[in-house]
Amino acid sequence: MLAIIDIGSNTIRMNVYIKKDGLFEQAFNSREMAGLIGHVENGVLTESGILKLLDVLRRFDLILKRLNITEVYPFATASLRNIKNSKEIVQRVKDTIGLDIHLISGNEEGELGYIGATSIIKRDNGLLVDIGGGSCELVPFNNNVMENSTSLPMGSLNFYRNYVSGFLPNKSEIKDINKNARQLLELYDRQPKRIQTIIGVGGSIRALLKLKNTIFTEENNVDIITFEQLKDIVNRMKTPHEIQDTILKVIPNRIHTIVPGTLILFTIMRYYRSNEIVVSSAGAREGYLINYVINKKEIVHE
Repeated sequence: MLAIIDIGSNTIRMNVYIKKDGLFEQAFNSREMAGLIGHVENGVLTESGILKLLDVLRRFDLILKRLNITEVYPFATASLRNIKNSKEIVQRVKDTIGLDIHLISGNEEGELGYIGATSIIKRDNGLLVDIGGGSCELVPFNNNVMENSTSLPMGSLNFYRNYVSGFLPNKSEIKDINKNARQLLELYDRQPKRIQTIIGVGGSIRALLKLKNTIFTEENNVDIITFEQLKDIVNRMKTPHEIQDTILKVIPNRIHTIVPGTLILFTIMRYYRSNEIVVSSAGAREGYLINYVINKKEIVHE
């Protein structure tokens, strides 16, 4: 058995795999809503954030020790790569727990998301979108080949921190989120071509899918969100009392981040005039498994 730990800006997740007949199957997974980005001040992860990280990793490590799992692959995304004291934190985790965190770039995060998602979803052309807590990865692909991978500093949690004053954004704050998301997209791609299908990965998009399937109960395509459905959800979010109870019922741990994450995705769909989002249950962790475990790509620690 082996474990892959994904240290994100909002959530820390651990997938445990077992090898059976030459194939890896997920035995179980665990997650903690750590909200590390909420502990960042002046570009530095504070002591409270470091202690939160260590606390979660200790609990995961205890589970792994009880199961006698020694093959562990921890990696960090925007949670640590975007802060000034990342190297010190990596060393502290190694010294106190014995885990050697692999810091991956934003571009590689997008690539891993693409590799993981397309291992179970087959589309020739499209755009992979991975909305995390601290960043959003965009990976356009044609004829099953990645064109490029870009990471933009618009995540569900950092947009919440930057633009929202209460639990849910008001109409003015929604406008600010939409405006800033579009500005980042325009800097990234000044001449956008139409992309009909988006493959969506990450906790924000999977949470949105749960919300969509609760609102549209007669929908048969439970893994797809159409543009019209997303537009309907966004309109409901403009009057928070209409959707707040549904959010608390379906995805209570996403109460702060679901609206910013949804608005980011809606802005992307409008920008590329997309028809639908196909939501993948596999993403960066599965891509990491394929790249670094199955294909044995060398892990380089900076």
